[in-house]
Amino acid sequence: GFVERMQLPNAKMAFMSTLLGLSNSKVTTEKLQLITIPTLIVWGENDPVIPIEYAQSFVSGINDCRFYKMTGCGHVPYVEKPKEFFQIVSDFLT
Repeated sequence: GFVERMQLPNAKMAFMSTLLGLSNSKVTTEKLQLITIPTLIVWGENDPVIPIEYAQSFVSGINDCRFYKMTGCGHVPYVEKPKEFFQIVSDFLT
């Protein structure tokens, strides 16, 4: 998984380079209305990459969207709280 891949040579440098690139990117929501299937957005409340303040614009831009805020999580809630994340996704899919 993610943690194992981060142990590979130069993985941390590549990851940080990606994060730096993202920090200079503009978050856009203009094409979200093109999504026509039920959508689940799971967001870590302490996400340092894309702060949770952006969540509402994503959720309101998608017609059939369910939103779940994971408390005590950052940008990778599926790594930080995998059991809770699995339950959220499982409930959405059933």
